[in-house]
Amino acid sequence: MKDVLVKVKTVQTDDHGESDTIELTAEGKFAEKNGSYLIKYSDAFISGANDPIFTTVKVSSDGGVSVTRSGSYQSRFVIEKQKRCNCLYQTPYGTMSMGFYGEKI
Repeated sequence: MKDVLVKVKTVQTDDHGESDTIELTAEGKFAEKNGSYLIKYSDAFISGANDPIFTTVKVSSDGGVSVTRSGSYQSRFVIEKQKRCNCLYQTPYGTMSMGFYGEKI
């Protein structure tokens, strides 16, 4: 795996159009495996976690993206173009149901 600098920008918008932006920069690892790309990094910004939380992003050769979190708070979701995905997302404040729609990947 190759050392990389990972930059993640998340924008959350509510039903009233108000948004909140979270940006993260972390050291991570990158690899290509069987036509897919893997990025692994630690989510150091999550407060309330007793153990590190690691995120793995896999971009498959078919264009799908899966995101897996492991550690104190675990979740996994898959984003595919023109499809809806539902998952349970664990946070320090509890588990919530989330839905994703892959408009563009």
